[in-house]
Amino acid sequence: MDYNGRIYSYGISIYGDNFYPQNIIQKIQGDFICNSNHSPNDQRTFRGLKLDGVYGFGYIGFSHPLKQAVGTYIVQYEKDFVEFIEKNYKLFKENGVEDIRIFMEVFYEGQCNFEIFNKKLLKKLAKYNVSLPISIYAFPKRKMQKWEKEIKSKWETNKPSKS
Repeated sequence: MDYNGRIYSYGISIYGDNFYPQNIIQKIQGDFICNSNHSPNDQRTFRGLKLDGVYGFGYIGFSHPLKQAVGTYIVQYEKDFVEFIEKNYKLFKENGVEDIRIFMEVFYEGQCNFEIFNKKLLKKLAKYNVSLPISIYAFPKRKMQKWEKEIKSKWETNKPSKS
């Protein structure tokens, strides 16, 4: 088995002071999963507990249908993120989205060197003013190998359709 020691887990978050997710959720193109959302006037909560006040901004969080990627699958994984933004950017902007972020988590064992989005994909993302916050987590080799094997299996059996 090819083991490269890195697991990538990305998510897209979109925000706007006057963004109401319920106006676009049914119109969003692609197979990304909507994990959570709220409108500006929604009651603030934390783990099911009500907090004082309202959010004051709208938000939707999305994940890739296969959640994470490893090895050579990272190229298609990142391409899927760019294509999702390209397909939906106009809809987002027309409905009050002011900020788009791709949150990246990279889990590794050993040395941690990697490239995020190749030059061609970064150029496309730059047109949409996307932020790229990154978090890095060290993991033991045995855990990484087990997790990587599970992720590879998902990619091999559930290859996303190329749109």
